[in-house]
Amino acid sequence: MDFADDLKKQLGFIDRSCKWYDLGHKEEALRIAVNLRVLFHDTKSSDSLLSHLGKKESIHLISTIGSGKTRHDFKAREILLPLMFSLEGVRPLLGEHGNSVNLKIDDWWNEVIMSQDNVFSREDIVLAAADRDGGAHVDKRQRRSTGKTGELKAGIGTFTTFTNGVEVTEDLIDYHYPLLRQLGYEVLHSPELISLAK
Repeated sequence: MDFADDLKKQLGFIDRSCKWYDLGHKEEALRIAVNLRVLFHDTKSSDSLLSHLGKKESIHLISTIGSGKTRHDFKAREILLPLMFSLEGVRPLLGEHGNSVNLKIDDWWNEVIMSQDNVFSREDIVLAAADRDGGAHVDKRQRRSTGKTGELKAGIGTFTTFTNGVEVTEDLIDYHYPLLRQLGYEVLHSPELISLAK
């Protein structure tokens, strides 16, 4: 079995979903989550694609925050991934902020990227979207207002702008969508990972 070819396919899926997301199809973030799960998530009953390739311990991915923060370091209501609040709502900065560090895959996967009532690593965001919010599965129990998935769907409050003198307030719901788009950027801009697919 050619796992390098499978990696190339998964990266292609992420690339296409990122492009569709940027064109306004924000729900493509859920597809990004599914492909990230395939690449990195190991369970007792299944191995990730990077584990099949035997590279999960040896290559690095870029982190656009590089905080190295653990769950114990985090303050309430803190967001570390580079996002911008603009007239169009929340958008990922992708590479605009220019800061990134290389992390081993497990460190990248488990790095804490935000906290609200709960603390969220990349793994938490990806699994909430893929396993419970419709990426690969829908779990009505987990989508309620309680729990991590419910918290991500409920969002982080509101954002108010003024257009032609009119106040417009938007609910910042489905906050995991721009986070997942940023993770897609990180994966697609990690040279060590990309080189495995050639």
